Amino acid sequence: MQNAKTAIDQVDTELLVRYVVSEEEYAGALAVIERFRHNPAAVNVFRNYYAELPEGREEMACDLRVVAQRQGSFIFALKTTAHCYLYFGSGDTAQYIGEYRQGIDDEEVLLYFGFADLRAFRKKTGMPFDQLASAATYTSAACCVVCGVPVGDVHVLGCPVEQCPWCQGQLNRCNCRFDQLGVEEVADEELLERFAEILEAKGRIAFQPDQCPAYPTAGNDVGPLLKKR
Repeated sequence: MQNAKTAIDQVDTELLVRYVVSEEEYAGALAVIERFRHNPAAVNVFRNYYAELPEGREEMACDLRVVAQRQGSFIFALKTTAHCYLYFGSGDTAQYIGEYRQGIDDEEVLLYFGFADLRAFRKKTGMPFDQLASAATYTSAACCVVCGVPVGDVHVLGCPVEQCPWCQGQLNRCNCRFDQLGVEEVADEELLERFAEILEAKGRIAFQPDQCPAYPTAGNDVGPLLKKR
């Protein structure tokens, strides 16, 4: 079923490209998208671009770079033959933000991606486009299969792949959250927020490719760790 969906999405993208670029540019435009095929969020940005065409400009998309990323979400810079745009991308979502040089005026979005304000964001986007990381380097193979974060980033809290920094087991299955909070169960949002603070202070284990949702706990004595002692 997934293979069928991928094939349909590919056909849709090719049709969108054909409606926009000239016959001479068609093969080149598809080759650009092909370079990023291992990054689903990037491919969705190209699809969104060709479907919506910012300002109605019928230009070939030439490159895609990462301005910022956090936990599987990206701010992309998309370069066309004559312009540059900003896009938000995450999983199956792609959304046009605006012109690259105009930046982002949403303070919550800026803070989420680690920018103190618009000035800090413009400092990042003030560097040459080619010095931004290519979106092609962020591949699905280098992302958590559950929450989508890239290698080296911390998981979305609650992801079953995240390892516990205390026992090295599966964080959402081990007893450490109860032991650290001194409770039998995490029954409300306040306790969850307290645990998140304790977890950050301890130091969360970032995602690495060898992590797998199949591992149950650390050590050889698996059974007792599946229940609260």
